[in-house]
Amino acid sequence: MSIFDTTALTIAGIDNNSSTGTAVKARSQIFELTQAAEDAVIHPKDCGRLSHALRAWLAARIAKKAGHSELALHYMQMADPKASSDHPGHETHLDLRTLTEFVEKVANIPSEIEENDVTDMQAAGFADQDIVRVCQLVAFIAYQVRITTGMHMMKDGAV
Repeated sequence: MSIFDTTALTIAGIDNNSSTGTAVKARSQIFELTQAAEDAVIHPKDCGRLSHALRAWLAARIAKKAGHSELALHYMQMADPKASSDHPGHETHLDLRTLTEFVEKVANIPSEIEENDVTDMQAAGFADQDIVRVCQLVAFIAYQVRITTGMHMMKDGAV
């Protein structure tokens, strides 16, 4: 895989022949590691209770809420084909309300996370490892939104 095939550079529209592409080549390891991190949070070997499709659906919701429609579409295409913005498209046997409320809070108002938010997740059947996995996903998507936005701005000469 070329660095120009990574999600970050594909979504930002950076190609090998552009001036931004030339600059990116000097920092290729950043994009290789970014792609490896995406693979780890969306398609890990050990999913816990969060399937690959559910992780992609959550990632799409986070990206959409952050105002990044291209990234949201990218992740929604990895989700269940029946998924919508309101439902992952498949039966999860999980408490989706508790999960999505937790994700929304961690993603958008993390300073307001309290002990009861974690205990609500535990009461809904999420193991501590799953709660950590959710937080890793949220943190990565926040990073991915910023890096793709920044690269897009560089491409357009806004920075």
